[in-house]
Amino acid sequence: LALPQNRVFLFFAVSKAYYDVVLARQLVTVSEEAAASAAGHLADVQRKKQQGMASEFDLLRAEVELANAGAELVRQKNALNLARTTLFNLLGVSQESNVTLTDEPVYEETTSGVAEAAKVAFTNRPDLVQAELVVRLQCEALRSARSSGWPQADAFFSFNQSRPDSLTIGSNDWGDSWAAGVKVSFSLFDGFIRHGKVKEATAGLKQAEIQLAAAEDQALLEVKQALLNLQDAEEMVKSHKATLQQAREGLRMAESGYNAGMLTALQVTDARTALTRVRAFHYQAVYALALSRLNLRLATGSIDSTVTGIPKEEAK
Repeated sequence: LALPQNRVFLFFAVSKAYYDVVLARQLVTVSEEAAASAAGHLADVQRKKQQGMASEFDLLRAEVELANAGAELVRQKNALNLARTTLFNLLGVSQESNVTLTDEPVYEETTSGVAEAAKVAFTNRPDLVQAELVVRLQCEALRSARSSGWPQADAFFSFNQSRPDSLTIGSNDWGDSWAAGVKVSFSLFDGFIRHGKVKEATAGLKQAEIQLAAAEDQALLEVKQALLNLQDAEEMVKSHKATLQQAREGLRMAESGYNAGMLTALQVTDARTALTRVRAFHYQAVYALALSRLNLRLATGSIDSTVTGIPKEEAK
């Protein structure tokens, strides 16, 4: 049974707000770890500076990196607070509520095709259900207009009993009477009223059928677009997942090279910055994937009150 249109968009808005909170929380985690890593690197540079193994520029660079990481952490925390505020407003709960995000589904590739998704859309979408109902109502209106000129037959029957008998003068006995018959009537000429009603109902049916066809075409277009966007988002997640592993390995090699005196602190900073950026891109790609799935559910009319989170695919 299709949900009312306003409830569909309410579920969509709440689900998207939930995804926004999950993404913001994950980006806060990335920023916290980046800040902690920058602080550790600064301490290491300070130690090496005291031993004469690092330059003043290395120390300044490490301090700037820590300051930038701290500023980014503040920005991401503000974004998380704003996302929580939006979600709580949609839910109608207090801003002081303590909410734990628990739903984090496992990543799965899309297996449904356009034909299957379109079948679901034609069954569940509220706008298509409404358009089909209008067509059915117009069919009934046309049937009623056509039948208005048909002959009408009415049957009647009556039975009366009285004392004294009303049909026999002077009798004091019980008497009864009955009557039955059939009346047939039809219109010889109605001034073309019936003809006008039939034409009006026919035009209304044709218009309803055109609107239904247009709604079905729009639904099919939205389903195709949602599937294409979902496939693109899946490819982005796969790409960033591979890049994430490479960035981790790059930072590990940079830190090892720095400790061995083969690489500079600047190279370690660049590797750490690259990892932070890739982690953020990874979470944003998974967020885009979650929104693509949500848009597909909206396009097929299968969205409901179940709010799911974003899969956490990154191992710390």
